[in-house]
Parts: sequence; C-alpha cells; structure tokens
Amino acid sequence: MHFKMVVFASPAAGHETEFSAWYDGTHMTDMLQLEGIESVDRYDLLPEPGHPSPPGPSLAIFTWDVKDVAAAREILSQAQQAGMIPLSDSMNRTLTRSWFFAPIYGSE
Repeated sequence: MHFKMVVFASPAAGHETEFSAWYDGTHMTDMLQLEGIESVDRYDLLPEPGHPSPPGPSLAIFTWDVKDVAAAREILSQAQQAGMIPLSDSMNRTLTRSWFFAPIYGSE
C-alpha cells in the first residue's frame, strides 16, 4: 500500500541552523534507509501575516510502500529502539507531529 506520512517539526529555540543541518544531512538519510520508505521531500514554511501557522515550520512528506500504517509505525518504533534514527537535541520534540494519509486523487 502506498501512502504519505506528513511530519511537522520545529527546531529548539536558538538551534535553527543546527536543526536544518541535522534534519537534511542526517535524519533524512537515516529515514530513507528504513524498509518501505521510497522518498522524502522537506519544505520550510513561508509565513503569511494574519494566516494561522501549522504545528511546526518544517514539513516533511515521506512516501511509504508497506502493508498498512501499523506496519509503518512498527518499522519506526523498531528503528528508534535500535538507534537507527537518533533524534537531535536541536529538534523541539514537544511540537513534532506526524500523520498518515492515503491517496485519494493524484494528477501524476
């Protein structure tokens, strides 16, 4: 099954540069080694005055191909327990959130 995992993440206060370097240089590479992850794209928020902000200023979209969401969560859990995807202190973990989305419509 193909689906997307959408992650909003935030740097820890004062660690924006370190967070970006870790996220792009280490974390994305680590995540791409996991079973089922086919690709990842990362975006930074373009703030708009008067427009509500998302949960975090950094958006990552992972494309998965595994049996179901439970399998993806299990792969993530096992990788975290094995130290395969260590998190950085430059990330504000209390503001990081992820969701899975199933494809409904696509123009590609």
